[in-house]
Amino acid sequence: MSKSPILPIEVVILILSHLRGSKQDINTCALVCRAWLPTCRPMLFDGCINFYTSTPVRLKRFIRLCNSSFETFSVANAYELSIIQKRSKLTARRILRTLLEWRSSDKSRTLSTVLPRLRRVQLMSWDTPYTPWNAGFHHIFDASPVERLEGVHQLYLEGLHFNTKELRALMVHFPQLQSLQIGEYCSGTSVATRKSNLTPLCSGRLTEISVVHEYNVSLIGLLVPCATLNVFRLHVPFVCYAEPETEEGVTTVNGLLHSAGTSMEEFEFSFTSHTDPDPVSGNLTHVFDVTPLELYLRRLDLTSNTHIRKISLDFSAHPDYLLFFLDRLSNGLTSQVPFLEALKLPHLDPSKTDWKGLDTILQRHFFSSVNIIRCSFICRFGELDVSKQPKSRAYDAPDQDSVAEANLQTEIFRLQTLLPRCHERRLLHPEVTYSFCVGSSQTPSPDSEPLITPEQGSPISRVTNALRHHEAASRTLLLDDTHEPCSNTQQLLLSSSYLLPSAILTIMAAPHQTCVVVEAFKGDLENLNRVCDSLSGQSLRVVELGPTSTDTINALKELQHEAKRNQKTQETMLQKTKDWVRQDAQEHILTEIKKQIQPEIKAEVASSVRSQVEAQILDHVPISLKKQLEDCESQLKEVKISFENSEARQRNSTLDLTKQSDLDDPLGVVLKPDGSRSKWYPADLTSLFAYDSDATEALLKDYELSVDKTLEGSFNRFMSHIGPFVSPSSSLVYADS
Repeated sequence: MSKSPILPIEVVILILSHLRGSKQDINTCALVCRAWLPTCRPMLFDGCINFYTSTPVRLKRFIRLCNSSFETFSVANAYELSIIQKRSKLTARRILRTLLEWRSSDKSRTLSTVLPRLRRVQLMSWDTPYTPWNAGFHHIFDASPVERLEGVHQLYLEGLHFNTKELRALMVHFPQLQSLQIGEYCSGTSVATRKSNLTPLCSGRLTEISVVHEYNVSLIGLLVPCATLNVFRLHVPFVCYAEPETEEGVTTVNGLLHSAGTSMEEFEFSFTSHTDPDPVSGNLTHVFDVTPLELYLRRLDLTSNTHIRKISLDFSAHPDYLLFFLDRLSNGLTSQVPFLEALKLPHLDPSKTDWKGLDTILQRHFFSSVNIIRCSFICRFGELDVSKQPKSRAYDAPDQDSVAEANLQTEIFRLQTLLPRCHERRLLHPEVTYSFCVGSSQTPSPDSEPLITPEQGSPISRVTNALRHHEAASRTLLLDDTHEPCSNTQQLLLSSSYLLPSAILTIMAAPHQTCVVVEAFKGDLENLNRVCDSLSGQSLRVVELGPTSTDTINALKELQHEAKRNQKTQETMLQKTKDWVRQDAQEHILTEIKKQIQPEIKAEVASSVRSQVEAQILDHVPISLKKQLEDCESQLKEVKISFENSEARQRNSTLDLTKQSDLDDPLGVVLKPDGSRSKWYPADLTSLFAYDSDATEALLKDYELSVDKTLEGSFNRFMSHIGPFVSPSSSLVYADS
């Protein structure tokens, strides 16, 4: 019975990669051969390991599988560990503690070795968002040392509460942590308690922090300072903030930004408003308090972060503040070298954005190094827009010639016309998100009304629009003398009454001169507030940056002590060097010189002996040995040729010219003077007598013989050279005789 051929492991890997989409086939292949297991397991198990406090059986089963000698978690691609707390006696902190303390029965495996590809850990709490997730967390880890997850780079927290000790006890188990994401309903101790900590909580590798909810203000304070912060994402929802809470939050964020300094290169800021149903229509309307947002944006300080390269701003809830923030940002950093390269402005509302002002601000010095501005678009399409594509449950994008695609291109072109100078610099890059509406056969028109109507805007938005209408009406009154100013103003107020509160309407109903004076006072007060804020900020920066007299004295004393220590160290090193030169240096130098000189002496002696021998040997041997050797070799060659020719002549002397048989016998070969055989040398006498005069002449010239006038004389001369031969009279015949 022949054995089946064995496939190379490389071919097996290619086959398994082709079967990756079929979980059943991969599961079957994993049971065929143990050598296939390391390839099948990552394909079969690729993702996250979840533990719920409501299902403690899963934890016991996982530990039992890890203890097995046949465990395959170590070859799986498990890159995420998620621990989710629900209403249960088994808390998430006990699960994490159990996993970190676990050791295999042979003490050779831990959580790090079982999950070598683990890069992300999630700690979440459901159903109990306002209760401490890990009360007394630090006491649990004081009992015995536990495993540190060196490979984890990302930590996600949601629905948890920490104080400083608890957060420190948690983060110490992730020494290589690079990204910290704080989700909803996380909270911490107050900022005031954070001042008692002397050592920073953040590790030297933490480069990214994301905060996405309003309860994280106090938790941010636990992370200050963070000098290695590179990316900071902040989402601030203003639901029911009071001014003290807003001021505390922005102060905490400013502390984190100030500690990052020039290391921060990416900043993302967004905020949303709360939605409540409208009592009349039932539609969701935005409930928004402008005062905390304005205070937040005025106090947010990015002056220390001069090397920011990417900024993302989402002001979709209130687009009026986008220009306010960009204006303040560009004016506050005018003296700095521009580093900003990318600006992301998602969800711009065409009907609520001051495009001319935005286009003007983006041409300032602060934005001169920007090479890309990303704006997001949502393209919703239905079944009619995918009529040319194969039937499917979902589609990635509509047809190129569909109505939805045409509307999208119209919106993009509209953006380019609204920001002409940015478009001229080729900065605009749209980001399109396609959304397929199942069962829908109509595509929204680009000219349709925005989702947020003017009635749903903020008070400042309504006042701004009304002032614009009033300014336009005033210009109309100046140009048209046929209408009365009062009637036009009243008509304007009546047409704009749905936009303005009653207090604003009262101001607008006053005479035109009063409005002008109020506007002038308003501008002066805004300028004065801006100057006061700038002076206050500069004073605080000077106090923070400038050292006190006590710090200066302490620094000088420390410098003196350091100088004295350096002087003593140098004196000690100098004395050791002197002692070494006096005692050990001479011996060491002589030894090293001998090692270097001896090879040179040997080479010099050999060269001198060779030259002297060559000069003196001529006195004893007049002719050089080489010349003598060449002469001997030449003489030996001549003797050898003469000997061979003598043997050939002796053989030829036995041939009788009277016998026909001797004429056909081969001749002994007589060599030429140079020791070679002539190509004209005859094989026998018969061949010789058949030569014509030309061949005979060439033969005689090879042997340096003179050519006779007659052919017979030439034959006799050659035969006498290779002979003698026996003549008919029984005497030797010579052609010369």
